[in-house]
Amino acid sequence: MTDTASGISAPVAAPAGRGAAWLFEGFSMFQKDWLTWIGITVIFFVLSIVVNLIPLGGILFNLVIFAFIGGLMLGCREIDRGGDFRVSHLFAGFSDNLGQYLLLGVLYSAGMLVIVILMLIMMFVMLGGFGFLADIQSGQLDNLLQYSATILIAALVALLLSVPLIMAFWFAPVLVALGNLDAIEAVKKSFSGCLSNVVPYLLYGVIALLLSLVASIPFFLGWLILCPMLVASIYISYRDIFESGNNPQLTTNH
Repeated sequence: MTDTASGISAPVAAPAGRGAAWLFEGFSMFQKDWLTWIGITVIFFVLSIVVNLIPLGGILFNLVIFAFIGGLMLGCREIDRGGDFRVSHLFAGFSDNLGQYLLLGVLYSAGMLVIVILMLIMMFVMLGGFGFLADIQSGQLDNLLQYSATILIAALVALLLSVPLIMAFWFAPVLVALGNLDAIEAVKKSFSGCLSNVVPYLLYGVIALLLSLVASIPFFLGWLILCPMLVASIYISYRDIFESGNNPQLTTNH
């Protein structure tokens, strides 16, 4: 079934093994223009550091992060079609659908804020309310150590609550960039697409975690490769899940 307004298919369930293939094909996409990818990664990291140094810069960066991702999705499409991948693709989202990307940023930030508030409330109740705050103010570290298990539980609950939020926004920027969806519809379809592919994404997550550990060993230099791989893998998985039905030519290399 194809959404005629956006030109994308209803999400399909990919084979479990595609979870690994998304990452490795992401590496292949990185290899096609590795110098541009590394340049974009360095520019992005420098921008993030500079913006976070200014007052409220962190909030601003969270609002525009999806515009950067959307632009890179346009760049991945160019690579996929044999076109030119340029550093300017990093900023392409700021000239097209910017309002929708900003709305994604607002919705995602609001979701994270709700999760943090729920975690703090949970910790406050489980740790004994104001007695815990009194221990913090008094600096009684011996008493604080007994709370570590509760804090860990609260953190794990927050992590679990973050999973559906990540699912809702994983494909959202690429659905805006390539599917021409509005932010709300993109969030809905993103969640649906991830929910239909839980098994391949479990494999994807395990491999990505292992790769992140390896990438961090040589002074985090491996992230100059891993970050482009992850970005490209979003596009490749989007292509599998949302475009394989109505664009068979996009999957001829699978």
